[in-house]
Amino acid sequence: MTLAGFTCKNPIELLTQDEKEAIHEKTLEILKNTGVVFKWEPALKVLKGAGCNVDFESQRVKFPRDVVEGALKSCPSSFRIKARDPKYDQEFTMDRVYFVNQTGPAIYDFDTGVRRGATVKDLSEITRICDALENIHGVNPPNLGVADRPPEVGFEWATAAMIRNSTKGAWTASGVFTVQWLIEMAKAAGIQMLIATTCESPLTYPADQCDAIMRIAKEGWGMFTDTGGECGASSPATLAGTVLQVNTELMAGLVLQQVVNPGVGFLRVTMATPMDMRNGYYAIGIEGYMLAAANASMSRFYNIPSASFDSLTGGKLPTDQQVGYEKAMSYLLLAQAGVGYIIGAGGIDDEACVSIEQIVIDNEMFGMIGRYLQGITVNEETLAADIIQRVGPIPGNFLKEAHTKKWWREEQYLPTLNYRLSYKEWIRDGSKDVAARARERAQEILRIHEVPPLPEDADREISRILEAAEKEKLDK
Repeated sequence: MTLAGFTCKNPIELLTQDEKEAIHEKTLEILKNTGVVFKWEPALKVLKGAGCNVDFESQRVKFPRDVVEGALKSCPSSFRIKARDPKYDQEFTMDRVYFVNQTGPAIYDFDTGVRRGATVKDLSEITRICDALENIHGVNPPNLGVADRPPEVGFEWATAAMIRNSTKGAWTASGVFTVQWLIEMAKAAGIQMLIATTCESPLTYPADQCDAIMRIAKEGWGMFTDTGGECGASSPATLAGTVLQVNTELMAGLVLQQVVNPGVGFLRVTMATPMDMRNGYYAIGIEGYMLAAANASMSRFYNIPSASFDSLTGGKLPTDQQVGYEKAMSYLLLAQAGVGYIIGAGGIDDEACVSIEQIVIDNEMFGMIGRYLQGITVNEETLAADIIQRVGPIPGNFLKEAHTKKWWREEQYLPTLNYRLSYKEWIRDGSKDVAARARERAQEILRIHEVPPLPEDADREISRILEAAEKEKLDK
């Protein structure tokens, strides 16, 4: 049993077959002639043993074509992640689309409207809300820094709060030498986690991320590597050049993973975004969404699933129209492009803040997009030609038809936040905007939604792991 999510049957292609082949060949050229830096001796040794050309002094690895092709051959086109509740197990394939929430260093407090650091209680509540929302397909620690715990163990505490407060498939970021503790917590809960590792652009894997890739691969868990080149700064100014660099960086991480454990699942992830040369900030917008769509196109070229963080918005509040149009545009384009794991629910202000209201609003957008991906079913019954002929011209209507009673709910996505009554009725009902309605729904979820607790022995083991992580890190 796996979670169905949504299905992208006919993904759009931003790249032609010739363009994809050109990117592939240039990727092999860069890997062979320039290489990638891995700042971790165990990674250098295992890549050397696999046939790569390794300079241990500069930590640079150059990849012969046959090594890269061997890694691509061993990498599967699908893999599964085990959740606490088997009905939420996730299967990553070439046509399945999942939506999950975003993380950020701050929380937008919906009671005060003020940004602040998130506590363990906040993370627990946000995770419960994600657990309850039908179109949030997996959970992520909503904040990887925890205001009421030591910063050195923020990743561990955030991940523990997520595991304890959801039965859905989970993912988390690896952090700075945190992955050993994350793996132990997942094992204690009897789950697998999709753990993110990161390449630093251009062409560099830090020591902790090399360690994470190798540890996760040894567990036999599917994983993802993401890379976030900033066009014009840490990657070329051209979109094509950034697509090539992203492809090169992801390929290097995939080779390391497959060398450690051939056949382990891999997600190709990007969060590449241009730099706005007018001010030095991220140029969040259509180009970043296009880069994610292009990565999905390259992923289909290799028959490997994809994911993206590029459903970003620069808007600062859940009431800001910029948040709405940027998120709607990004989610729809990424889903149409066949990105399999779209990370973004609740995120506002780039990756700086998480809003509970926005999580609820995004959940509604995901439902609409899922309906779009479902498409229009055309057959004898849905065409309804006989009914059209029977009802005929005005004053005929279809309200009393059995066909209408059967089909209207199946054909329509029924949002819970959208207000579809008149202006007068809107005034009567309190003149609430969508953020206010989302806030009320979140409060209702917190009142009524209960997540089955972990078994007592599993919960105790997670507490032990947190204590061990704190002792090791804080005693240094």
